[in-house]
Amino acid sequence: MDIKLDVDAVIDHFGGITPLKERLEQAGVDISRKAIEKWKERQSIPTSGWLHIEAIADVDGSLEKLKESAVVGQSNQLRRIEYKID
Repeated sequence: MDIKLDVDAVIDHFGGITPLKERLEQAGVDISRKAIEKWKERQSIPTSGWLHIEAIADVDGSLEKLKESAVVGQSNQLRRIEYKID
């Protein structure tokens, strides 16, 4: 599945790099600020990172808003993977 993301919109959705890093860490993801800066630099988020971001937005009730602002193109329909965040 080829999804094109506006990485800046993803980061902005969570209020910036630091708030996104904090939210990912709260969800159990070990990530550095530098890693998110690299996503921004490359304009690419690894699949595992996107799945965590998608799950966090789903819990927040903002998944649809995130997809509307951040997903700029796709070759297939987005598929949602269900999993629990503790």
